[in-house]
Formats: sequence, C-alpha cells, structure tokens
Amino acid sequence: MNAVLVEYISSESENKNAMKKIFLMLIAFGGLTLSFQSCETSQEQKKKEIIEEMKDNDADIKRKKDGDEEKIKMETDEKEVKIKEEDGEIKIKEEMN
Repeated sequence: MNAVLVEYISSESENKNAMKKIFLMLIAFGGLTLSFQSCETSQEQKKKEIIEEMKDNDADIKRKKDGDEEKIKMETDEKEVKIKEEDGEIKIKEEMN
C-alpha cells in the first residue's frame, strides 16, 4: 500500500513539472509573437508617417504595384524617399538632394 502511495505522489510531481514547462514555453512563445508584431507595426507606422510628411511637402509621388510587391518613390527638391514592400517586409531608403 505504501509503495502504491509513493508511486502516485511521484507521478503527480512529474505531471506538475511537465505542466510548468509547458506553461513557461507558452509564455515565451507569446512574448516572441508580440515582439515580432510590434516590430512590424513600427515599420508600417514609419512608412505612413513618411508618406504624410512627403505629401505635406508637395512631393512628386509615384507608385508601382506588381503582385505582392509595392514600390513608392517620393521626391521633393530637398529629399528623395524610396519605399519597397515585398512579402510583408518594408524597406525605406532616404536620400538628401
């Protein structure tokens, strides 16, 4: 009887450890997901801010869209900005004239 009780207690302890590991892995996965999402959001926000800024400066704006790829070229007398969005990744290049 004591052997059965000891075996039950040890298996219950192993189950708790396994549950703790699973719980910690889920928390870590959730944290990684949020960090990637916030990075993507900040690039999208920066893109919108630059487009608004260039519109306010009366920039010449040209857009090209080819499938899932989008290119935006904006130019004023002082500044040239190129934005390329491909496969959800945004690249921004700014040059002063």
